Amino acid sequence: MKALPQLITDIKEWPIHKFSNNRTEFIKQVVKVTFEQFKELDTEEIDQAIAKAIYLEKQRIKVNPWKADPPNEAVFFKKLQSEYNENILALDKRAAHLETLHRLIKRYAEEIGGHFNPNTFQFARKILSVFFYNLLNPIGFHSFTSISKMKEKLESRIQFRGNIESIRSQFKKNIVVVLPTHSSNLDSMLIGYSLDLLLGLPAFSYGAGLNLYDSEFFAFFMNRLGAYKVDRRKKNRIYLQTLNDFSRLSVQEGVNSIFFPGGTRSRSGEVEMKAKLGLISSLITAQRDLIEQHSDKKIIIFPLVLSYESVLEARSLMLQH
Repeated sequence: MKALPQLITDIKEWPIHKFSNNRTEFIKQVVKVTFEQFKELDTEEIDQAIAKAIYLEKQRIKVNPWKADPPNEAVFFKKLQSEYNENILALDKRAAHLETLHRLIKRYAEEIGGHFNPNTFQFARKILSVFFYNLLNPIGFHSFTSISKMKEKLESRIQFRGNIESIRSQFKKNIVVVLPTHSSNLDSMLIGYSLDLLLGLPAFSYGAGLNLYDSEFFAFFMNRLGAYKVDRRKKNRIYLQTLNDFSRLSVQEGVNSIFFPGGTRSRSGEVEMKAKLGLISSLITAQRDLIEQHSDKKIIIFPLVLSYESVLEARSLMLQH
């Protein structure tokens, strides 16, 4: 398809850029909202939530460490364990636990939150044009082709089918959430690049698996292109609530987002039949909060089915299936 003009030509006016500039205050908001929800629990439930989080985190660090993990994790959770042990003997056990809880939520929120850098985005446009051009035109290496020529070629290689004008019109007045199928680690980059190149839409926020940050190349860009980290090894209640609140509140703030409802890549290549219902419920909650705030904005969901002839990691995915 022929590339459409940019809806908003000034990157500084993009919702994700405005959101990133307010990152510090937003992280404080996420911490406050998550903390207030746990404060409604009784002391024993808070105790169990903290204890389980510390235990699971220490096991994860010992059994399944990743290169992308913060370097001081072991030290942090060792100190948190000592703090928890002291809390049990404290005169005001609840107050002591709440202080520990607040510290853990703050760490999670800071870990999850990403950034958006306009200069990096413009640089990534060029890098991804070269990358996808050579990936989709594999015979020989085409480094001497100009970026503009590469983009023209990619317009015929990457195809969108559907009501394109509908998503562009909704973007102007509402909050757009794209729910794609998930087949490859390249999905987030391809979708983001294509929405920019072909549909002329400002950048989207998206959750990126922390495993992708093991690559310094991918980590450099994702840390600066609006991605927020999702660590699927973390199953404790405190982390999951913080992550849910982060994604929900960012949508409420007007950030257009990409969510993968299947949660992980499809190993068989089939369209996922089971969606992560927590995602859908968080969007419903976000819409309810917008209504209560007397906002005219609506959260508009666009499903997107990705179709590849093959993906780079096809063999490993088939073996896992």
